[in-house]
Amino acid sequence: MKKTLGVLSLLAASVAVLSVTGCWKPSETKQVFALVPKSVGHIYWAAAEKGMHAAAQEEGVEGLFMGPETIDVARQITIMEGLIAKRVAGIAIAPNDPTAVVPVINRAVSAGIPVVTFDSDAPESQRLAYVGTVNTAAGKLAGETLAKLINGKGTVAISTGGLGALNLNERVAGFRGAIKAYPAIKEVDIQTNNDDEELATAVAESVLARFPDLTAFFGANAPGAPGAARAAKQSGKVGKLKIVGFDDTPICLQFIKDGVVDATVAQRPYDMGYRCIKILVQARKGVKPESQIIDTGVTVITAATVDQFLGKQDYTP
Repeated sequence: MKKTLGVLSLLAASVAVLSVTGCWKPSETKQVFALVPKSVGHIYWAAAEKGMHAAAQEEGVEGLFMGPETIDVARQITIMEGLIAKRVAGIAIAPNDPTAVVPVINRAVSAGIPVVTFDSDAPESQRLAYVGTVNTAAGKLAGETLAKLINGKGTVAISTGGLGALNLNERVAGFRGAIKAYPAIKEVDIQTNNDDEELATAVAESVLARFPDLTAFFGANAPGAPGAARAAKQSGKVGKLKIVGFDDTPICLQFIKDGVVDATVAQRPYDMGYRCIKILVQARKGVKPESQIIDTGVTVITAATVDQFLGKQDYTP
């Protein structure tokens, strides 16, 4: 599976380039609220964009979606600086690095631009709220699910997006906390896939080559489980290798349907994008969010429930 989404990805990437070069201009008739994902091109972020546009339409404002083409901390900061210079009405950002973005978030707030984080938090910043999954708890749920699948014993490897993302680190910490309760489960490796489908597959193939008797694989981000699934098919380990992932992307759901992936913890990116805009619009009116942590929830999907989710490729509620 290619990591891009055709025209949608190209348009999103083009918008990011225009914003940095100064060609993009805010609407003269509507307030502009921006959503800055970790990267563009994956269906997960496309779902957040759809939620953003739905809320923007309801509120009579303009929603602007832009982010780096790949996970790139410096590029994300540059985009934020461009948004501050253009005086947008509000910004929602999914930080690639929770520490690196603190100064630029604080500059936005100092400039009178409300900021919320989504999907991944920057808790030391002056952001108004975090909107998304409570990742430690979600990672724990994934770990408990996997432990049951392997009857509390075996070897486990992890594939994650990047070691700088707070949400993924919290997820992995929750997962490790869950399997720690099972002394017979041993983690043998953790690798990064940079949120890239092809790299996730290569990483999983490498892990299986080094640990041919691996019992299970945990994908802490969207490409993780599909990457492990392709590696399992390539190495003839379908049914032998237990796989638990994150997110209900169409390819992951199909792998569950086909019996290659055993379960996935589905987040709600559409709701994240939607609620970010709602919170930011209210913030412009002087209304603070009800909490600094807005939990959008998760659902565990297995073969028994996958048919309820197949076909909902835009992640709408």
